[in-house]
Amino acid sequence: MTQDHTNTPPTSPVNPQDNIKALCGWLAQSMGGDPNSQGALQEQIQVMNALFHATLAAQLDLNRGYHSTELHNQNWIRLALQIQRQCMDTVRAEKAVDYMDSLTAMNISRSLALPHPPQSTERNDEV
Repeated sequence: MTQDHTNTPPTSPVNPQDNIKALCGWLAQSMGGDPNSQGALQEQIQVMNALFHATLAAQLDLNRGYHSTELHNQNWIRLALQIQRQCMDTVRAEKAVDYMDSLTAMNISRSLALPHPPQSTERNDEV
């Protein structure tokens, strides 16, 4: 399966568990670069969102074949919610990076706009 990191995460309607494995692999690969870069955070958000939905879809697909226990269902839901929580933490991190970048840009523009104090050309030769 070819992965195009500029679009959406790969999906495979054939086997939901294979799709989850592929998404986990893509997530691991996306975390290999600069984890704080804007592109990496955006990619991680997309992958985790797809992983959340794939996890729920896998649970729904698995339930068609057999009667699952309440504990089994709770574990799947817990996993999906952990994925969703991590996705939201990544969104918050992305917004924090945006905010810090805006502060940095604002501080740079302020420092360029401030007049520099005149330097004295006179020497003080007192001994």
